[in-house]
Amino acid sequence: MEKLQQLLLGTVDVPTYCAAFLFALIGALISLRLKATNRDKLSDSTPYAFSWKFLIQDNCLQLITGICLTFLAFRFCNELLGKELTMWLAVLIGALNNEVAGLFEKIQNKARETFK
Repeated sequence: MEKLQQLLLGTVDVPTYCAAFLFALIGALISLRLKATNRDKLSDSTPYAFSWKFLIQDNCLQLITGICLTFLAFRFCNELLGKELTMWLAVLIGALNNEVAGLFEKIQNKARETFK
């Protein structure tokens, strides 16, 4: 079982992962909140007054994708960045995971266009 944990989590222990995910969540929520300030308040598809409930529901799939990307970034932090996982890095990963998800989407769309 210890071998499986090492393969899944690498050299980072479980408490560090939990703390890092909390900091990544804070970064992701700050990023979402900042993007929400640019919304069209008069649009029929969004509430006039800001609502955290609407923000979370409207971005649910994006948040799930972000969680997966965050886990991968934490797991392969040494390989990708050559750095140990820190809490500051976790905040940055959380804040930037929407942009990384968008990059993956662009690559996927370009690949689909190539094979049409």
